Amino acid sequence: MKKNLISAIAVMIAAMMVLAFAAGCAKPEKPSEPTKKPDGSATAAPADTDPTEAPTDTPVPTNTPEPTEAPTPKPALGDNKGKPFADDQAGVEVLYFENFDDEDCDVYENAGMLRTDAHYELIDDKLCLAFVDGAPENDHQSFFPLYEQTFDDFEQFELSFDYKIAHTAPDNNNYVWFGLMIGCFVTSPEGLIPTQNGDGLFIGLNNTGSFPLYGVGDSGDNKGWPDGNMRFESKQKNLFDEERHITVIQTNEKKAYLYIDGTLYCSIEIGAEKVTIYNAEGKAMKSKANDPANQDGANMMVWTHCTGAVIDNFSVKAY
Repeated sequence: MKKNLISAIAVMIAAMMVLAFAAGCAKPEKPSEPTKKPDGSATAAPADTDPTEAPTDTPVPTNTPEPTEAPTPKPALGDNKGKPFADDQAGVEVLYFENFDDEDCDVYENAGMLRTDAHYELIDDKLCLAFVDGAPENDHQSFFPLYEQTFDDFEQFELSFDYKIAHTAPDNNNYVWFGLMIGCFVTSPEGLIPTQNGDGLFIGLNNTGSFPLYGVGDSGDNKGWPDGNMRFESKQKNLFDEERHITVIQTNEKKAYLYIDGTLYCSIEIGAEKVTIYNAEGKAMKSKANDPANQDGANMMVWTHCTGAVIDNFSVKAY
């Protein structure tokens, strides 16, 4: 029995030695080898990642631009159409302004133009049309601001300035066409007497109290000049011996308005067939056949006829 016990112990020892030898011969898992760059240098082996997992550190943009809103359209003038603009009225654009205060003022360089460079002077910071050597002449001169806007861009234009008449002789008060002519709906403001298509609609200001309206009906070929057109009877003589503030408005409805010192004197409506003058209360005073081709522009201007005009604070505004 002793012999059998020794044999069993020997077998166990042999089995244990076999297991130990097998464990020592097992090869360890080979680590992943680094990849090589084209130049032969090694890069770090990639970390073990699960390609199905979404990255958790993706940056979220914080400055996403908000959608741009379309500009709010400018409201229509409504009940303010035909009225002078208020000083602080929103949406009003100043297209031209000149107060002639600069002693070296050159109206050509300040976006204003004259028909010629003669017969005008700057005296006491005012523009004097049809003046020579400090005195009014029995002559003509026009002045117009330069701007490109049309009724496609605006619904109302306003021309305003201070005005005083300067006669060459006392008997000039007897003629309605001796004074200052204010033009609206003018296509090309280079000329003077409104006798041709496109010359516009002109309101004459004088000291007779009878304001003529030119550029309607048979105005071509001098048929309506000087006194063949309509007149608005204001009954105020010698009105412009003192400086007055003049405002003339033209609208996209083919209407014009004359204000003197802020008071409405008359309005003019250009219809398809007739031109009609209304008094301040809106009552139709006179009508005459219209040639629509006479009034298809948006320029505004002034010109003086056979007398002098003293002008200041000349401006054009639009809405």
